[in-house]
Amino acid sequence: MGLYSRFEITGIEAANLQNAMPFKHVRYRVNAILGSVRLLVGHDLRHDLACLHLDYPPHLIRSALLGMFMCFGKSENCRQVMG
Repeated sequence: MGLYSRFEITGIEAANLQNAMPFKHVRYRVNAILGSVRLLVGHDLRHDLACLHLDYPPHLIRSALLGMFMCFGKSENCRQVMG
């Protein structure tokens, strides 16, 4: 198995992946979940989506970190919407 290991960053070792679900199954399951999601919120999701070879409408993706900066010093409503 080819593994680009960044244990110091991820804490994941090759042994952790020995009984892991196959990539094809993970991609299918994530894609099924995304089909029922309207707004996708997370940190820098474009990399995660690219690794899974999945597309998601950019206007429905919110970066949790970006939201914190966009609402800095703004109304409570902005902070509630952006989370």
